[in-house]
Amino acid sequence: MILKQLEKTKHGEHNIVIYPSTSALNDVMTVHYKEALEARNELALFVTTYTHPDKVRKILGQSGLDVAKYEDEGSLVIYDAVKGYQSTEGVYTVMALINMLFEKAAKLGKTGMFGMADMGSFFVYEAIEKLMSYELSLPSVWDKMKLRSFCLYHRRDFYSLLPEERQALIEHHYKYIRAY
Repeated sequence: MILKQLEKTKHGEHNIVIYPSTSALNDVMTVHYKEALEARNELALFVTTYTHPDKVRKILGQSGLDVAKYEDEGSLVIYDAVKGYQSTEGVYTVMALINMLFEKAAKLGKTGMFGMADMGSFFVYEAIEKLMSYELSLPSVWDKMKLRSFCLYHRRDFYSLLPEERQALIEHHYKYIRAY
C-alpha cells in the first residue's frame, strides 16, 4: 500500500509518512531510493534518526544499490538527523542542505530531488515545540522546487503528540501516508 502511494508522488509535494517500525521503513527505503536514483534519475537525500548512517548504507547496498558510486558522484546523501535538526546552527540546517543539493541536482542533470527526513530526533531531544514550529514553517507544496519530500514519523513518536498537534501536521502536509 505505502509503496504504491509513494510511487504516485510528484515533484513539489511535501508529504508526511507514519511508519510502524524501522524494518518497515527499511523496506520502503530500499525500494524508493533505488527507484529515485535509477528509474527517475533524482538526487536522493535520507535524513536518519533511528538507524545509523552506516547501517543505512549497508541496507541500501544489500538491496542491490551501488551506494558508494552514488555517494561518490553526489547523487545520494545520507545525513544524521541530530546534526541536521538539533545542532547549534538550528533546525534549518537540513533546509540549507536541501537548497545546496537542489543546485547540485541541476548541475548533475538530475530530474529533481527525492528526500526522506526522519523527525525522530525532535522526540529524542524532547523538542516538540521546535518540531511544530519547524514543520509548520515549511510549505505544503514546494512551488519552485522539483522535490518529492517526506517527513517520516515513527508511529510511537507521532502518537505521543497531542491530538491537535497530530492534526496540525496532517493538515499542513500535502499528503498523509500511513505505512501500517
